[in-house]
Amino acid sequence: MGEITKIQWTDHTWNPWIGCAKVAPGCANCYAEADMDKRRGRVKWGPQGTRSRTSDDYWGQPAKWNKQAEASGIRQRVFCASLADVFEDWTGVITNQFGDSYHHGASWNRKEKYIAIPDVHIGHSLITMTDLRRDLFALIDQTPWLDWLLLTKRPENIFRFWPSVEHAGRTWRCQRENVWLGTSISDQATANRAIPHLLACRDLSPVLF
Repeated sequence: MGEITKIQWTDHTWNPWIGCAKVAPGCANCYAEADMDKRRGRVKWGPQGTRSRTSDDYWGQPAKWNKQAEASGIRQRVFCASLADVFEDWTGVITNQFGDSYHHGASWNRKEKYIAIPDVHIGHSLITMTDLRRDLFALIDQTPWLDWLLLTKRPENIFRFWPSVEHAGRTWRCQRENVWLGTSISDQATANRAIPHLLACRDLSPVLF
């Protein structure tokens, strides 16, 4: 899940977290649900399901790819979140692969940003999808030799969830030159709904697809 891919239009696939919910006709036969939920039991799909952050070691892979790309002088593409949706509006608990909930770790061990605790009622601050999205975009900003392909079925959420940057005392939503934004189209009704939302984000990305 990451190092090797047979997808011809990308060099790598990589998932910051796993899990999603069906929102469009094109979700009917979701391969990610069939594999990660039905076959592996890694997460539970759906709005009342689970969302599982991938491991710290796994999160280190893009930095290695970025170094390889810089050394070769050839940019590499990363299809991000093939098993999730970066722009899903998810407010539930974030877990690890064992089902333990992630909490902010500073009060426990300042060397760890997040810690996984089995009891979700332990009383320490739970991490949110906003935390994970912020971490993802920080990683994107730290890997300028990678072109990140973010494909979503929720283009209406892109602008709202696009992390802002601070510059000269101002906060603004900047274009990220190494992000390609795309949306999945399954039928004409979906195209009519989704494409205008994607086009509205043309100032955020140099490539829309």
